[in-house]
Amino acid sequence: MRSRLIAWRMSSLSCVSGPVIMAELAAIQNLAIVGLDFRHCPDSLRERLFVDDAEVPAILTALRAADIPEAVVVSTCDRIEITLTTSNPAAAVAVIAGILAAPLGLDHALVTPYMRYVVGFEAIHHLFRVAASLDSQVVGESQVLGQVKAAHSRSRHHAMVSGLVDRCFQEAFRVAKTVRRETEIGASAVSIAATAIDRCRALHGDLADRGGVLIGTAELGALLAEQLQRAGLSRLQVVDTHPSRAAALARRLSCHHAAITDLGTALQDADILLAAFGSGHYLLDHDMLAGILRHRRQRPMLILDLAIPSDLDPSVNRLGDVFVFTLDDLEDAARDGRANRASAAMAAEGMVAAAADDFIGTLEGRRADPEITALQARFQAIRDDILRTEPAADVDRATQLLINRLLHAPLAQLRDLARDDALGAETRQLLRRLFDLDDDKEGRS
Repeated sequence: MRSRLIAWRMSSLSCVSGPVIMAELAAIQNLAIVGLDFRHCPDSLRERLFVDDAEVPAILTALRAADIPEAVVVSTCDRIEITLTTSNPAAAVAVIAGILAAPLGLDHALVTPYMRYVVGFEAIHHLFRVAASLDSQVVGESQVLGQVKAAHSRSRHHAMVSGLVDRCFQEAFRVAKTVRRETEIGASAVSIAATAIDRCRALHGDLADRGGVLIGTAELGALLAEQLQRAGLSRLQVVDTHPSRAAALARRLSCHHAAITDLGTALQDADILLAAFGSGHYLLDHDMLAGILRHRRQRPMLILDLAIPSDLDPSVNRLGDVFVFTLDDLEDAARDGRANRASAAMAAEGMVAAAADDFIGTLEGRRADPEITALQARFQAIRDDILRTEPAADVDRATQLLINRLLHAPLAQLRDLARDDALGAETRQLLRRLFDLDDDKEGRS
């Protein structure tokens, strides 16, 4: 049903009149979101293609050189997506794949198969879902809205966003705030974080003099790290294979970062380890952690194993001073809130869909703006003429003159239509709708 509605909307745009409105509605057809996400692109490639904040100006410059006048680059752990205006989204896929691949010396053909795009009204709906954190690996993750707003701000700073694209982002921000205010969409991530903090405090007590290490930059790991900081964790390091990703997250968390080659050194201060890399091979095994524990003089280490697949060799569980909690363990501890979280997610999806439809309806309604403007001008001209020719008329006479003049042309046309047998049911219904006529009352008169 939704696809048919969108197809009808798209085809109906050809009926727009007025050059300004035509231009804006044409822009809807040219609105696209192009990129790759966690569903369709392997983590290893997505991590390499990640666009750091400092790299965004170069990306925007390259897009402008490729005749893409408006673009917003959203780059997170879950996605690298560019909202842009283009008359040829398929061609934009190839262009963007090349722009993302070039700094790494990759052939764009290696990137293109993982790229996806949505256009028009589907793009608007997708943007709203992303901003509301409904399209995240961790639904309700609180940082997403801030990341999207920052991306929009950077594009505005470089004069790469205006008009319809700007309106879409502003409305997406408004909807996302409403969703967070009126639903419990953030409960999933928050309840897992609260459970993790309880486990950390049970082992370490006060976290004020404890150190932590986050391996990887996945959103759940980043969220838990942030929550641990709020709970008092005083020291934190981010370790990742991608230096710019680690640096970007470290800036966000106001902490230090280190290269993956320095993981062993970083772990010496790790009372709490958040393993969220998920590379497909084990980063930590029995012998490595046994050596770390000796250096720590057997001070216990709590590991939150958040990655899928796991970063930990199963042999780690044999170490007496290492306490491992998996994502399933945390979810099980927070199971009481699952039904509420699912209900909140459904409510949020409904709110976002309704808001997108309302916004689209508002945009479509602007097709009537030229006629509305002309009608208002016509009525104002008639009023002004009456006041000029009948300056001494009292309220009753002026009102009657106005009614007569306003209805003169429509009534004459109605009589002509009736005389020509052209006043069909559809025209009658349109008239009743335009003038809010009561069918029952009119039928009785």
